[in-house]
Amino acid sequence: MIAYPPDDQEAIIEIIRRRMIEQRRREIAANAQMTLQAFRERRASYGTVDDLRRELEA
Repeated sequence: MIAYPPDDQEAIIEIIRRRMIEQRRREIAANAQMTLQAFRERRASYGTVDDLRRELEA
């Protein structure tokens, strides 16, 4: 195993942290696009929790 100096370790951690943040942003953006598309195609709807409960009970 290679032992990096503390400053290098911190830099590596920061790079990985930023990459993880960017990956999550891409996932969120993709989910948003899919949701908008489903809404445009009328495959999705919105409402309150009570609306959802009534729909599930029907």
